[in-house]
Amino acid sequence: MTRNNHIYFLYTLAVITATALVSCSKLNPEGLSNEEISIRPFAKSHTKAIIEGTSYPDDETFGLWTFHTESTAGTSWSAGKGDTYTYLDNVAFHKNGQSWAGYDYATLEHKPYYWPTYGSMFFAAYSPYALHEKVSYDKETGTFALSEYILDSDNYLDFMYAEIGDLDNSVFKVEKSMLFKHALSLIEFTAQLKNPDDAQYIDIHSITTYPIPSSGSFTSRDAESQQPQWIRNLTPEIALSICDAGQTSGVDNGYSLTANSKTILGKALVIPGNAVQIEIRYRIHYAEGKHLTEKYLIIPTDAVLVWEPGKKYSYHITLGVDFIEVMPSIGTDWNEIY
Repeated sequence: MTRNNHIYFLYTLAVITATALVSCSKLNPEGLSNEEISIRPFAKSHTKAIIEGTSYPDDETFGLWTFHTESTAGTSWSAGKGDTYTYLDNVAFHKNGQSWAGYDYATLEHKPYYWPTYGSMFFAAYSPYALHEKVSYDKETGTFALSEYILDSDNYLDFMYAEIGDLDNSVFKVEKSMLFKHALSLIEFTAQLKNPDDAQYIDIHSITTYPIPSSGSFTSRDAESQQPQWIRNLTPEIALSICDAGQTSGVDNGYSLTANSKTILGKALVIPGNAVQIEIRYRIHYAEGKHLTEKYLIIPTDAVLVWEPGKKYSYHITLGVDFIEVMPSIGTDWNEIY
Protein backbone atom coordinates (compact mmCIF):
# COMPACT_ATOMS: atom_id res chain seq x y z
CA MET A 1 0.00 0.00 0.00
CA THR A 2 1.50 3.34 -1.00
CA ARG A 3 1.05 6.70 0.63
CA ASN A 4 -0.55 7.97 -2.59
CA ASN A 5 -4.00 7.56 -1.07
CA HIS A 6 -3.25 10.29 1.45
CA ILE A 7 -3.56 14.02 0.84
CA TYR A 8 -0.65 16.22 1.80
CA PHE A 9 -0.55 19.98 2.21
CA LEU A 10 2.26 22.50 2.54
CA TYR A 11 2.21 23.97 6.01
CA THR A 12 5.35 26.01 6.50
CA LEU A 13 3.84 28.84 8.53
CA ALA A 14 0.46 27.83 9.83
CA VAL A 15 -1.03 31.09 10.97
CA ILE A 16 -4.26 31.68 12.82
CA THR A 17 -5.88 35.08 12.49
CA ALA A 18 -8.47 35.97 15.10
CA THR A 19 -10.36 39.20 14.57
CA ALA A 20 -13.45 40.74 16.07
CA LEU A 21 -15.14 44.13 15.89
CA VAL A 22 -16.36 45.19 19.33
CA SER A 23 -18.10 48.42 20.24
CA CYS A 24 -15.96 50.18 22.85
CA SER A 25 -18.95 52.16 24.10
CA LYS A 26 -20.66 49.08 25.55
CA LEU A 27 -18.49 47.67 28.32
CA ASN A 28 -20.11 45.12 30.60
CA PRO A 29 -17.61 43.20 32.78
CA GLU A 30 -20.14 40.47 33.44
CA GLY A 31 -21.47 40.12 29.92
CA LEU A 32 -20.48 39.14 26.43
CA SER A 33 -20.32 41.13 23.26
CA ASN A 34 -22.40 40.32 20.23
CA GLU A 35 -19.26 39.57 18.24
CA GLU A 36 -18.48 35.91 17.60
CA ILE A 37 -14.88 34.74 17.88
CA SER A 38 -13.82 33.72 14.38
CA ILE A 39 -10.44 32.33 13.40
CA ARG A 40 -8.95 32.07 9.94
CA PRO A 41 -6.08 29.57 9.58
CA PHE A 42 -3.85 29.97 6.56
CA ALA A 43 -0.45 28.79 5.44
CA LYS A 44 2.39 30.66 3.82
CA SER A 45 5.10 28.68 2.05
CA HIS A 46 8.66 29.94 1.80
CA THR A 47 10.20 26.86 0.23
CA LYS A 48 9.37 24.71 -2.74
CA ALA A 49 8.32 21.23 -1.62
CA ILE A 50 7.30 18.03 -3.35
CA ILE A 51 3.59 18.48 -2.73
CA GLU A 52 1.96 21.77 -3.71
CA GLY A 53 -0.89 23.40 -1.79
CA THR A 54 -0.90 25.88 1.09
CA SER A 55 -4.36 25.68 2.66
CA TYR A 56 -5.32 24.35 6.06
CA PRO A 57 -7.69 21.43 5.29
CA ASP A 58 -11.30 22.57 5.14
CA ASP A 59 -12.50 19.44 6.91
CA GLU A 60 -10.01 19.62 9.81
CA THR A 61 -10.88 20.69 13.35
CA PHE A 62 -8.45 22.15 15.88
CA GLY A 63 -8.65 22.63 19.65
CA LEU A 64 -8.36 26.03 21.31
CA TRP A 65 -7.67 27.50 24.73
CA THR A 66 -8.04 31.23 25.37
CA PHE A 67 -7.06 33.13 28.51
CA HIS A 68 -8.66 36.47 29.30
CA THR A 69 -7.11 39.45 31.05
CA GLU A 70 -8.66 42.82 31.90
CA SER A 71 -5.67 44.64 30.48
CA THR A 72 -5.76 46.10 26.96
CA ALA A 73 -2.27 47.58 27.12
CA GLY A 74 -0.15 44.82 25.60
CA THR A 75 0.57 42.85 28.77
CA SER A 76 3.20 40.16 28.23
CA TRP A 77 2.24 36.54 28.95
CA SER A 78 5.09 35.95 31.39
CA ALA A 79 4.14 39.06 33.36
CA GLY A 80 0.39 38.85 33.11
CA LYS A 81 -0.57 35.16 33.08
CA GLY A 82 -1.23 35.20 36.81
CA ASP A 83 -4.04 37.69 36.24
CA THR A 84 -5.71 35.69 33.49
CA TYR A 85 -8.50 33.15 33.68
CA THR A 86 -9.43 30.41 31.25
CA TYR A 87 -12.07 31.77 28.91
CA LEU A 88 -12.34 28.92 26.39
CA ASP A 89 -11.20 25.53 27.66
CA ASN A 90 -10.12 23.06 24.96
CA VAL A 91 -13.02 23.79 22.63
CA ALA A 92 -13.35 22.74 18.99
CA PHE A 93 -13.10 25.13 16.05
CA HIS A 94 -14.17 24.05 12.57
CA LYS A 95 -14.64 25.83 9.27
CA ASN A 96 -17.86 27.83 9.10
CA GLY A 97 -18.15 29.90 5.94
CA GLN A 98 -14.82 31.53 5.20
CA SER A 99 -13.35 31.20 8.68
CA TRP A 100 -13.15 28.76 11.58
CA ALA A 101 -15.65 29.13 14.43
CA GLY A 102 -16.85 27.30 17.51
CA TYR A 103 -18.03 23.76 16.83
CA ASP A 104 -19.93 21.07 18.70
CA TYR A 105 -17.79 18.00 18.07
CA ALA A 106 -20.58 15.65 19.17
CA THR A 107 -23.41 17.02 17.01
CA LEU A 108 -21.12 18.34 14.24
CA GLU A 109 -22.92 21.67 14.36
CA HIS A 110 -21.81 25.29 14.60
CA LYS A 111 -21.49 26.40 18.25
CA PRO A 112 -20.65 30.11 18.49
CA TYR A 113 -18.40 31.56 21.17
CA TYR A 114 -18.39 35.31 21.80
CA TRP A 115 -15.79 37.84 22.80
CA PRO A 116 -16.07 39.39 26.25
CA THR A 117 -16.73 43.11 26.16
CA TYR A 118 -13.39 44.28 27.54
CA GLY A 119 -9.74 43.36 27.97
CA SER A 120 -7.70 41.05 25.77
CA MET A 121 -6.96 37.37 25.35
CA PHE A 122 -4.09 34.95 24.83
CA PHE A 123 -4.52 31.96 22.50
CA ALA A 124 -3.08 28.42 22.47
CA ALA A 125 -4.14 25.76 19.96
CA TYR A 126 -3.41 22.27 18.69
CA SER A 127 -4.48 20.08 15.78
CA PRO A 128 -6.31 17.80 15.21
CA TYR A 129 -9.15 17.98 17.73
CA ALA A 130 -9.64 14.23 17.33
CA LEU A 131 -6.98 13.92 20.07
CA HIS A 132 -8.80 16.27 22.49
CA GLU A 133 -9.32 13.69 25.24
CA LYS A 134 -5.55 13.15 25.41
CA VAL A 135 -4.32 16.75 25.10
CA SER A 136 -3.89 19.16 28.00
CA TYR A 137 -2.35 22.60 28.39
CA ASP A 138 -0.60 24.01 31.47
CA LYS A 139 -0.75 27.80 31.32
CA GLU A 140 1.78 28.21 34.16
CA THR A 141 4.52 26.49 32.18
CA GLY A 142 3.09 27.11 28.69
CA THR A 143 3.26 23.39 27.97
CA PHE A 144 1.15 21.08 25.84
CA ALA A 145 0.99 17.44 26.88
CA LEU A 146 -0.26 14.52 24.80
CA SER A 147 -0.81 11.58 27.12
CA GLU A 148 -0.97 8.94 24.38
CA TYR A 149 -0.36 8.91 20.67
CA ILE A 150 -0.86 5.81 18.54
CA LEU A 151 0.80 5.70 15.13
CA ASP A 152 -1.67 4.33 12.60
CA SER A 153 -0.29 4.17 9.06
CA ASP A 154 -3.83 3.84 7.67
CA ASN A 155 -5.04 6.99 9.42
CA TYR A 156 -2.20 9.37 10.18
CA LEU A 157 -2.91 12.07 12.78
CA ASP A 158 -0.41 14.88 12.29
CA PHE A 159 -0.23 16.35 15.79
CA MET A 160 0.71 20.04 15.86
CA TYR A 161 0.60 22.75 18.51
CA ALA A 162 0.66 26.55 18.61
CA GLU A 163 2.18 28.03 21.73
CA ILE A 164 1.50 31.35 23.43
CA GLY A 165 4.24 33.85 22.67
CA ASP A 166 5.24 36.41 25.27
CA LEU A 167 3.60 39.31 23.43
CA ASP A 168 0.87 37.33 21.71
CA ASN A 169 -2.15 38.83 23.47
CA SER A 170 -4.95 39.91 21.16
CA VAL A 171 -6.73 43.16 22.01
CA PHE A 172 -10.10 43.56 20.31
CA LYS A 173 -9.84 44.76 16.71
CA VAL A 174 -6.22 43.54 16.58
CA GLU A 175 -5.25 40.70 14.24
CA LYS A 176 -3.94 37.60 15.97
CA SER A 177 -1.32 35.22 14.53
CA MET A 178 -0.12 31.85 15.78
CA LEU A 179 2.54 29.47 14.51
CA PHE A 180 1.82 25.73 14.50
CA LYS A 181 4.72 23.39 15.12
CA HIS A 182 4.87 19.72 14.12
CA ALA A 183 5.40 17.34 17.03
CA LEU A 184 6.17 14.24 14.93
CA SER A 185 8.97 13.49 12.47
CA LEU A 186 8.54 12.96 8.75
CA ILE A 187 10.63 10.59 6.63
CA GLU A 188 10.40 10.71 2.83
CA PHE A 189 12.04 8.88 -0.05
CA THR A 190 12.95 9.75 -3.62
CA ALA A 191 15.03 7.79 -6.15
CA GLN A 192 16.64 8.11 -9.55
CA LEU A 193 18.44 5.92 -12.09
CA LYS A 194 22.03 6.67 -13.00
CA ASN A 195 24.05 5.16 -15.84
CA PRO A 196 21.76 2.16 -16.49
CA ASP A 197 24.35 0.58 -18.80
CA ASP A 198 22.97 -2.76 -20.03
CA ALA A 199 19.81 -2.68 -17.90
CA GLN A 200 16.51 -2.04 -19.65
CA TYR A 201 15.26 -0.33 -16.51
CA ILE A 202 15.31 -0.58 -12.70
CA ASP A 203 12.30 -0.33 -10.43
CA ILE A 204 11.77 -0.18 -6.68
CA HIS A 205 9.23 -2.57 -5.20
CA SER A 206 9.14 -1.70 -1.52
CA ILE A 207 10.62 0.42 1.25
CA THR A 208 9.86 -0.80 4.77
CA THR A 209 11.13 0.22 8.17
CA TYR A 210 12.25 -2.36 10.69
CA PRO A 211 9.89 -2.55 13.70
CA ILE A 212 9.44 0.87 15.26
CA PRO A 213 7.54 1.97 18.41
CA SER A 214 3.97 2.81 17.47
CA SER A 215 2.84 4.65 20.60
CA GLY A 216 4.17 7.21 23.02
CA SER A 217 3.56 10.42 24.95
CA PHE A 218 4.65 13.99 24.26
CA THR A 219 5.37 17.24 26.05
CA SER A 220 6.08 20.45 24.19
CA ARG A 221 8.48 21.68 26.87
CA ASP A 222 10.51 19.26 28.93
CA ALA A 223 11.09 20.60 32.43
CA GLU A 224 14.87 20.10 32.26
CA SER A 225 15.77 20.75 28.62
CA GLN A 226 12.90 23.14 27.81
CA GLN A 227 12.68 21.34 24.46
CA PRO A 228 9.93 19.17 22.94
CA GLN A 229 10.24 15.58 24.14
CA TRP A 230 8.69 12.23 23.24
CA ILE A 231 8.70 9.11 25.39
CA ARG A 232 8.28 6.06 23.20
CA ASN A 233 6.55 2.97 24.52
CA LEU A 234 8.66 -0.14 23.93
CA THR A 235 5.61 -2.08 22.73
CA PRO A 236 3.78 -2.44 20.47
CA GLU A 237 6.00 -2.05 17.42
CA ILE A 238 5.06 -1.90 13.75
CA ALA A 239 6.95 -2.04 10.47
CA LEU A 240 5.95 0.95 8.36
CA SER A 241 5.50 0.36 4.63
CA ILE A 242 6.67 3.54 2.93
CA CYS A 243 5.87 2.17 -0.50
CA ASP A 244 4.82 -1.27 -1.67
CA ALA A 245 4.36 -2.28 -5.31
CA GLY A 246 3.03 -5.70 -4.38
CA GLN A 247 4.48 -8.93 -5.72
CA THR A 248 7.80 -8.65 -7.51
CA SER A 249 6.81 -10.83 -10.45
CA GLY A 250 5.87 -9.09 -13.66
CA VAL A 251 7.33 -6.12 -15.42
CA ASP A 252 5.06 -3.27 -14.32
CA ASN A 253 4.65 -3.82 -10.59
CA GLY A 254 7.47 -1.59 -9.36
CA TYR A 255 8.16 2.15 -9.33
CA SER A 256 10.15 2.58 -12.53
CA LEU A 257 13.07 4.98 -12.20
CA THR A 258 14.11 7.54 -14.77
CA ALA A 259 17.71 8.40 -15.54
CA ASN A 260 18.81 11.60 -13.79
CA SER A 261 15.25 12.47 -12.71
CA LYS A 262 13.81 12.01 -9.22
CA THR A 263 10.88 9.65 -8.65
CA ILE A 264 8.81 10.26 -5.51
CA LEU A 265 8.39 6.98 -3.65
CA GLY A 266 6.54 7.86 -0.46
CA LYS A 267 6.64 9.33 3.03
CA ALA A 268 5.46 8.54 6.53
CA LEU A 269 5.08 10.06 9.97
CA VAL A 270 7.13 8.49 12.76
CA ILE A 271 7.29 9.01 16.51
CA PRO A 272 10.56 10.85 17.16
CA GLY A 273 13.44 8.93 18.71
CA ASN A 274 16.21 6.63 17.58
CA ALA A 275 16.07 5.88 13.86
CA VAL A 276 15.68 2.26 12.74
CA GLN A 277 16.97 0.24 9.82
CA ILE A 278 15.08 0.64 6.56
CA GLU A 279 14.91 -2.07 3.90
CA ILE A 280 14.81 -1.29 0.17
CA ARG A 281 13.85 -3.97 -2.37
CA TYR A 282 14.42 -3.28 -6.05
CA ARG A 283 14.65 -5.17 -9.33
CA ILE A 284 17.00 -4.79 -12.29
CA HIS A 285 15.43 -5.64 -15.66
CA TYR A 286 17.77 -6.54 -18.55
CA ALA A 287 17.06 -6.10 -22.24
CA GLU A 288 17.01 -9.86 -22.93
CA GLY A 289 14.13 -10.33 -20.47
CA LYS A 290 16.16 -11.41 -17.46
CA HIS A 291 15.82 -9.70 -14.09
CA LEU A 292 17.55 -9.67 -10.73
CA THR A 293 15.93 -8.78 -7.37
CA GLU A 294 18.15 -7.07 -4.80
CA LYS A 295 17.83 -5.92 -1.18
CA TYR A 296 19.59 -3.03 0.57
CA LEU A 297 19.53 -1.92 4.22
CA ILE A 298 19.84 1.68 5.36
CA ILE A 299 21.70 1.54 8.67
CA PRO A 300 21.16 4.47 11.10
CA THR A 301 24.88 4.73 11.87
CA ASP A 302 25.48 5.30 8.15
CA ALA A 303 22.65 7.80 7.76
CA VAL A 304 20.58 9.46 10.51
CA LEU A 305 20.85 8.34 14.13
CA VAL A 306 17.88 10.19 15.64
CA TRP A 307 14.60 11.47 14.22
CA GLU A 308 13.86 14.73 16.07
CA PRO A 309 10.44 16.33 16.74
CA GLY A 310 9.23 18.64 14.00
CA LYS A 311 11.96 17.60 11.55
CA LYS A 312 11.83 16.07 8.06
CA TYR A 313 14.41 13.54 6.87
CA SER A 314 14.76 13.02 3.13
CA TYR A 315 16.43 9.86 1.85
CA HIS A 316 17.47 10.06 -1.80
CA ILE A 317 18.33 6.75 -3.50
CA THR A 318 20.51 6.54 -6.59
CA LEU A 319 20.52 3.17 -8.38
CA GLY A 320 22.60 1.64 -11.11
CA VAL A 321 23.18 -1.88 -12.37
CA ASP A 322 26.01 -2.58 -9.94
CA PHE A 323 25.60 0.05 -7.25
CA ILE A 324 23.15 1.77 -4.89
CA GLU A 325 23.75 4.96 -2.97
CA VAL A 326 21.50 6.50 -0.29
CA MET A 327 21.97 10.15 0.65
CA PRO A 328 20.00 11.22 3.75
CA SER A 329 19.47 14.88 4.52
CA ILE A 330 20.02 16.50 7.88
CA GLY A 331 16.69 17.11 9.62
CA THR A 332 14.97 20.27 8.43
CA ASP A 333 11.70 21.96 9.37
CA TRP A 334 8.98 20.41 7.26
CA ASN A 335 6.02 21.81 5.39
CA GLU A 336 3.45 19.10 4.72
CA ILE A 337 0.37 18.49 6.81
CA TYR A 338 -1.42 15.15 6.77
